[in-house]
Amino acid sequence: MNNLKDKVLEFIRENGSTYIYELKPLFDEADIPFEGDRSLTFDGDKNRVFFYHCTTESGSVIQELYQENKISIIHNPRYIERCLLDGKVPPLPLAITEDVDKPSWIPVVLRIKDKGAN
Repeated sequence: MNNLKDKVLEFIRENGSTYIYELKPLFDEADIPFEGDRSLTFDGDKNRVFFYHCTTESGSVIQELYQENKISIIHNPRYIERCLLDGKVPPLPLAITEDVDKPSWIPVVLRIKDKGAN
């Protein structure tokens, strides 16, 4: 799994910002399932979903890189435009505010964490 994490970091570094779905070919190449029945959420709030229908393995790679302070997960409402164009919007309502009462999607990109950032 460490080899895959290194490839994910390299991909994000080369692209500057990466939408999570752009990582699927790396998982396919490593023969690790990318799409499943789990979801990653923000700050333990199960209603704020940023990675919809991932596998334990694909979710773990993103989660571990974040917990190791190697990547940042950046939310900006304008990211939805690219997801719409790419046909990668999950079947969830869009989270318009921080306070959501049902599972809602938050469009994000992944970036390499700045060395000086917390």
